[in-house]
Amino acid sequence: MNTQELTSERSDQNAVKMRTVGPAAEVPSWHSWCWLAAAVFSLLFADGGNTIALAAWVAPACLLRVARTQPLWRGASLVYVAFVVMRAITYRGMIPIPGIFYYLFLAVAALFATTPYLVDRLLSRKLGSGLGTLVFPSTLVVVQFVSSYGAHGSWGSLAYTQAGNLPLLQSLSVFGLWGIAFLIGWFASAVNQLLEQGLRSRIALKTAVLFAGVYGVIILAGGARLTLFPPDSEVVRTASLSPLKNDLSIPQSLLDGVLQGSASDAQIRQFNSLAAAGQQELLSRTDREARAGAKIVFWSEGAATVLKQSEAALLAKAQTMARNDQIYLGLSMAVWTARQQHPLENKITLIDPSGKTAFEFLKARPTPGPEMAAAQASDGVLPLTITSFGRMSAAICYDMDFPRLIAQAGRQRVDILLSPASDWAGIDPRHTQMAQFRAIEQGFNLLRQANLGLSAAYDYEGRALATMDDRHSEDLTLVAEIPTRGVQTVYARFGDWFAWTCALAVVVLALSALRCANGAAAGAGTTATVVSPITRPQPLPPCLTCNHFITYSGICERRFDLQGAGQRKPEEAAGHPLRKKRTEPRRVMRALEYQQAGCNATSRHLGRREPHYRRLGRATEAPLLKSCTHPRNLWKVG
Repeated sequence: MNTQELTSERSDQNAVKMRTVGPAAEVPSWHSWCWLAAAVFSLLFADGGNTIALAAWVAPACLLRVARTQPLWRGASLVYVAFVVMRAITYRGMIPIPGIFYYLFLAVAALFATTPYLVDRLLSRKLGSGLGTLVFPSTLVVVQFVSSYGAHGSWGSLAYTQAGNLPLLQSLSVFGLWGIAFLIGWFASAVNQLLEQGLRSRIALKTAVLFAGVYGVIILAGGARLTLFPPDSEVVRTASLSPLKNDLSIPQSLLDGVLQGSASDAQIRQFNSLAAAGQQELLSRTDREARAGAKIVFWSEGAATVLKQSEAALLAKAQTMARNDQIYLGLSMAVWTARQQHPLENKITLIDPSGKTAFEFLKARPTPGPEMAAAQASDGVLPLTITSFGRMSAAICYDMDFPRLIAQAGRQRVDILLSPASDWAGIDPRHTQMAQFRAIEQGFNLLRQANLGLSAAYDYEGRALATMDDRHSEDLTLVAEIPTRGVQTVYARFGDWFAWTCALAVVVLALSALRCANGAAAGAGTTATVVSPITRPQPLPPCLTCNHFITYSGICERRFDLQGAGQRKPEEAAGHPLRKKRTEPRRVMRALEYQQAGCNATSRHLGRREPHYRRLGRATEAPLLKSCTHPRNLWKVG
């Protein structure tokens, strides 16, 4: 009886007796929809204005389960739609984009967010249970790393969801944002492996234990850094101010009229009067804090509104005050020039105790929208001045969202960084927490004074030394004592080394998967048939993915012939001696629980990793089947 007749005769019976244990086929469809429901619910709290740190770990795991248990494009589409819909809810108020453009922005951003799930679906099965678990976390890091080069900087990074876990945040000083993002992705991949393979799988358990060990080491190392190596340098008293909520604010219509040259003389006098009153109020409060002992005083972003022709007068007053009070005074000003295409200079000018200008810095990354259209260009170089309180620099608000821009402070060994800012309710307190991440990454002490948001002082390990909430404070003044020395971190010295390592890993994994796919295509014509001296010959089912055939030795001596080899002996067809194994004369083989790539696993590996193989018999592989690395392509054979 030839191979074709045997295959035809037993196909119906085998179709009933066999089922695959592959990820996509093993899970009933209603389970997949339950995972989608869990993913949607967890996405409500995984990011945005109501972030819960645990939900940020759960949501990727649920979404990855959906992507793996649904057909390829349906799974990717479901993940994409979930991101668009849920972010439209959770990001409301955070992204100041009006109308339909808000949804268009989310639709484009969701393409990047879906990419890791699609890549994992394409590659992980071809790589097996070991390397396959690294596909999702590595791709997740690469996608977020590439996104950080865009106009919105590092917004959207999963690492920001863990802002309250200070021991974990210490890893920022080594890996940057990318280490935490990798851990979250690796957790999702490890959980999915356990769900697919079960607790009896040694490889799945090893992956879970390895993840738990790495996470535990990071937490212990972070806790040790916080406990054993706190800042021990001298401290300096600082004060930062925001404009009071009074009637001194300048109406936007009045400002537009002055800038366009259409304002009347009365309107110009009104503008100058309001601007001068606001400046005097800030100078008076500055003098008060200086007399109270503050040595560094600065204002929030754009606290002083001033026309270009009046800037010199304000600087003269500030220089006199700094000299008299012997303080470092940072003037954060919105300097406007009428009848210019880009009329705004959003800058901070630092005056030293001698009354001289230590540095002047224009905002390097204007916020997308009206400010970007109006602001003058900056050279993007962070300032640096050496003081009696260490090296001092400054960055304004949105600048702090760009890790590579702030990396200049790490290379300059900055000790204290001043960050005047202006927020709105939708990004409070997330925006201040993002600045905290930069302090840990680059090893400097941070002072951030924000309009309409959370103001805070952090040391270089991320401890909050003082905070002031604009919504619950009347004086709008933050007083803190901060260390005068920072540290040089691994991340400040070597930059995004971990992100580039993940990028290299993605390339290597993709090439490995491609090689496996090519090997599977080359061996697609190989078949095997079992011939038993005791039982009626039965064909074994092929791997659904690559059409390779798998053979087992279940009773006495079984032999196989390769397609095209005719009736020759197996030794002649295969080119090597046939392995013979006498086992218990049982008709039924139990379910094979071995979770590694079935087609390319040798009998020695199978026998070692699954105890019941040693009792019921070992698998015998054909020599042309070694290239198949599809995970879990073993069958239950009755």
